[in-house]
Amino acid sequence: MPNISPGVYTKIIDLSTFVQVVPATIGFTCGFTNKGRDNELVFVGGRSEFISEWGEPNITDFGKNYGQGPYIAYNHLGESGSLFWMRCLPDDAQYANMRIDSQLATGDTTASISITYVDSVNTQAELKSNLATNGNTKPLCFIYPIGRGDYYNGIGVRFTEYSNPTVSGVYVLDIYERQSDGDDVIVESFEVSFDPNAIDQAGDSLFIGYVLETYSAYLRAEMQLASGDYTEGYELAVKSYDKEIGTVSAVTTVGSASITDNKQDFSDWDNATETGNASYVVIAKDSKGNEVWGWLGAASGTDSETINVFRERNLTGATQGWNGSYDAFDENSTITYFIKQSYLSIADAFTSSEPVPLRKGLAIVVPATLNTPEVSSSLPNLLKAAKNGLSGTSIGCSANLCSIDIDFLILLRTFKICLMG
Repeated sequence: MPNISPGVYTKIIDLSTFVQVVPATIGFTCGFTNKGRDNELVFVGGRSEFISEWGEPNITDFGKNYGQGPYIAYNHLGESGSLFWMRCLPDDAQYANMRIDSQLATGDTTASISITYVDSVNTQAELKSNLATNGNTKPLCFIYPIGRGDYYNGIGVRFTEYSNPTVSGVYVLDIYERQSDGDDVIVESFEVSFDPNAIDQAGDSLFIGYVLETYSAYLRAEMQLASGDYTEGYELAVKSYDKEIGTVSAVTTVGSASITDNKQDFSDWDNATETGNASYVVIAKDSKGNEVWGWLGAASGTDSETINVFRERNLTGATQGWNGSYDAFDENSTITYFIKQSYLSIADAFTSSEPVPLRKGLAIVVPATLNTPEVSSSLPNLLKAAKNGLSGTSIGCSANLCSIDIDFLILLRTFKICLMG
């Protein structure tokens, strides 16, 4: 077509090869993005779903030669709401993470809670292996994102105590995302518990692993070892070994502090000699939520239904008494209690008004120089990761050659088209 006037140019774009709206049209493409699940084949049903997890296509993220994948996916979803998509990352990409640890050394009066960051966590199996106890440090839980990469270093969290004082072991989890102006903004908020058996008033689970897996677009939680057992941090900081059964009464007077449950047998939790360190604490609440706690000494009564309570963990020469709001505690109200290994709050590690960030996320997808020869030399590893994500089976790779099958040939062709044009 001739030019309309000097400086004004026209161009005809053939749209006949674009995806047409046909119910059976299901596409597949892969590419590079900064966030979202990686090396996992995911069905995407629309543009909003794609953008919500993997973000808006942005050519400046990986350049015109390597940033085409998200655009192909986005354009396809504008015509057909059916696409299989994969965010591709190398095997050595790392999870941003935050490990919540509990500690109780021999000389400690009570347990404490802290945050640890673990380097070079590449797989979920490595998350589990890093939950093993190390000395006096007993990890409770890993908080980690849905995908790997440094984008998630901009995610932060805060745990705060639940506002209802009569409720125990429930926290408000606020998830923050760092914005372009540097501000941290809450993007998700949930009520959670670290107790796998905790439920809300509607009967739905409050367990943090379930809540994040079901409802969060950002984070996941891991509390189980490779064996399937829960961590020793869970046993120390969270697990309730027993609770009220019958009619409960308490004595808060210093020198004779105790708790009685007419249907309980406290002998399993007592320190009969009242010497050395106690092994368990009792945490009691009155009907208004006033809380007292103490270490358990000797049990007494016909069926061990009463047990002495001490302020100090080392019972040798200690005086009976309660810690906490014992002056406000109403002995004449309905009393509830839990028996645990320690007294602490997960929120103690999140007292700052600023969210605690995830750290250690890393994903070097393409070399900084973006030179084609360097990228080409790294393609086997990227393709291997993509292949594993597609089929769940590994393939043998050397520096220049991958052992491939028919599915992988299709993936290879699609991968090159998406990433290199």
